[in-house]
Amino acid sequence: MTQKLDTFDGTILHPSLDIRENLLLLGFSYRSQENKSENVFLIASKNGLFLHHEEMLELNGKHYIIDATKKKPARLDDRWDPSEINDLLEKFNDPIKYIAPNPKDVFESIESLIRRFVALQDENDYALLSAWIIATYFSPIFTAFPFLHIKAPKRSGKSQCLNLLLLLCFNAVKARPTMAAMCDTVDALRGTYLIDQADSLAKNDKDELLELLTDSYKKTGGKRRVVSIDKKRGGREVIEIDAYGPKAFASVKEVHEDLRDRCIIIPLIRSRENFLDPYDSYDECKKLRNEIYRLLIGSFDLTFNTYSIQKIALKNNIHTTLADTIEVAGRELELWLPIQIIMGLCKVESDKILAVKKRFLSQYGFSEYEPNEFEQSIIECIITELGKKESIILSPKEIASKLDYTEQEYEQKPSQQTVRVGRTIKKFNLASEKKRSNKGNSYVFEKKKVLEIHKSYFLRQENSTPPTPDPIFVDNPKTVGV
Repeated sequence: MTQKLDTFDGTILHPSLDIRENLLLLGFSYRSQENKSENVFLIASKNGLFLHHEEMLELNGKHYIIDATKKKPARLDDRWDPSEINDLLEKFNDPIKYIAPNPKDVFESIESLIRRFVALQDENDYALLSAWIIATYFSPIFTAFPFLHIKAPKRSGKSQCLNLLLLLCFNAVKARPTMAAMCDTVDALRGTYLIDQADSLAKNDKDELLELLTDSYKKTGGKRRVVSIDKKRGGREVIEIDAYGPKAFASVKEVHEDLRDRCIIIPLIRSRENFLDPYDSYDECKKLRNEIYRLLIGSFDLTFNTYSIQKIALKNNIHTTLADTIEVAGRELELWLPIQIIMGLCKVESDKILAVKKRFLSQYGFSEYEPNEFEQSIIECIITELGKKESIILSPKEIASKLDYTEQEYEQKPSQQTVRVGRTIKKFNLASEKKRSNKGNSYVFEKKKVLEIHKSYFLRQENSTPPTPDPIFVDNPKTVGV
């Protein structure tokens, strides 16, 4: 007898925000009756715009399940005026009645609003921040999303800036993070997580949270697995909670080195102007949110396709915009591309996008992690011990005992020195193998691997060449348009 394995031939959608090719879902919880709350889903597709209340959806011959069993969407009253949704539903499908928002006007309105509440260090930072705010509504489209680091001395408006983001960004939440609370919040809302006083993330007891945050700038990272106990059925299952999404940190000092090169830095300056509190303009922020929602509904498919095309073009070194004449690759490209896509959507002038990109890259240079002298001395000590050998076994304690602690910062207890050596070995993946014995951990170091790491991090800095001048856009043979 021939047997067949039957599976669900459909797509699972997130109940708060999901963007697929030709389909957008926005979900909210609302009070439909005095004693009843329920979920409602606003669906946009090539068929138009409509409301949907069930978790099963069939559209254009495709089957969808809206996964709202354990994920509760944001409260509608907190995010969007129901009367605005009703007005949108009435007019959207009628080309005579509906007037789409002007993307350029939305962008410039956000820029103007930011200027009323905080003073940023550079003129281009207002455009960077505006693009980032709008991008939070489109985050499922992007395979990676840049973190935001609002950095300034005390009393410069960091908390004020976070409060403004709280009012404007998609499903924004401002909180001191714990592993469970952050993951559950981001997983359920697909929202923007805002962290004040982010200096505290550098504390030793935050290692697990920090590791998760570091990975969560990419769609493929930031997964947390927990055991769920079903009391009714008496079973246990491992479920995966997703922490990917927009995040902003505010701090006086640098954020932890692992987060630093995933951030767009927005420095604030202390202004003599007495700025109002963003909540004094709550109604204005609410109207702006309405415009961003409408922009999302009207252009999610265009943005989806533009991002897909732009990724392929840039990987093949094909210039499609003026900003592409300054080439970036790797993580820099991942972080920059959502900003460029949104500014392009909002019809920002090409020369302004180019200026903003230069600003982004100059600040990213400060955010990149640079190894310190102590770490360099550890790697060079291992190289010295290797000598002509192809491999060697050393313990962190042995390495620490051979270091020269002449500078004041290295004057620590032997146990502290050993811990720092161990962390450096792990950070740079110096060891090829770990050995355990009754004397503690030792590591196998291979000459080829250690020399390659040393060359990548240190020789490159010492022997770096000055940057080449920006290519002239009109003379670039690979440019295909602006």
